[in-house]
This record gives sequence, structure tokens and C-alpha cells, in this order.
Amino acid sequence: MKSMIKFYLIFFFSVPLFFACGDTEKKSEDEGADVEINDVSVNIADELSGSWLSTKVLRSGNEIEMGPFSLEYNIDENTFTSNLFDTDQNFPYEKGVKATLDGYSISFENLMDTFYIDNINEQDLILLTTIHDFPFEFIFEKK
Repeated sequence: MKSMIKFYLIFFFSVPLFFACGDTEKKSEDEGADVEINDVSVNIADELSGSWLSTKVLRSGNEIEMGPFSLEYNIDENTFTSNLFDTDQNFPYEKGVKATLDGYSISFENLMDTFYIDNINEQDLILLTTIHDFPFEFIFEKK
């Protein structure tokens, strides 16, 4: 009898959970499903395209005297050119490097560094990264 009650209780609580999960099957693009990462990356690439100039740099949340830094993203060639430095305090972006946009992150061919887009619109850009275990925030305005 107890096992029958346990079965009904498990069944009673499992069925609503099963139906609450809904349709987990991935819809194809033709069926109108959102391709979030691709759509986000495309929108960000459009916003990021062009030239930017830094207005403020924060390290660990405190403004520091550094820069100005410039940044240019060429959407046609998918290249990132900047006078920003990397974790080894080199300037690998000066001649332009191939960039990969994946959602809100920007990574680079043959480089370990990644920038995260905290905010972007037509006129403002905030990039986040970590350099030697310190969080950096670069604030840019579009030129």
C-alpha cells in the first residue's frame, strides 16, 4: 500500500514538471526560431563597426590616467585595430587582428585576450577585460 502511495505521489508531482518543460526541440531557422548568438553578434558587429576613442579607463572600479586609446572595427574584414595593450603589455592590435564576435565577447586569432562588451549603442562602448588579475573597464565614444 505504501509503495502505491509513493508511486502516485511521484507521478502526481512529475507530470506537471514534465509538461512545464515544454517543447525542448530546437526549431530550425525556417520555422522562425531565434538564433540568439548569431543575431546578437550581427547586431553588435554593426554597432561596433567604425572608429572609437576612449574617454575613461577604470581599473578595479577606480578611474586611472591612461590613454587615450583608439579602436577601430572593420566589419567587412572582421578586423580589430587598436592601441590597447594585452596582458603582456604588448600592442598586438596596432596592425589589426582578426576578431571573432561570439555574443558579447571579442576574441582574437592567435591571442589569449578576450574583451567583453558591457554596453554598446550608436555612440557609447564599454569594454571589459582582466589584465594581471585586475578588472579593467574601457569607456569609448564613437568618433
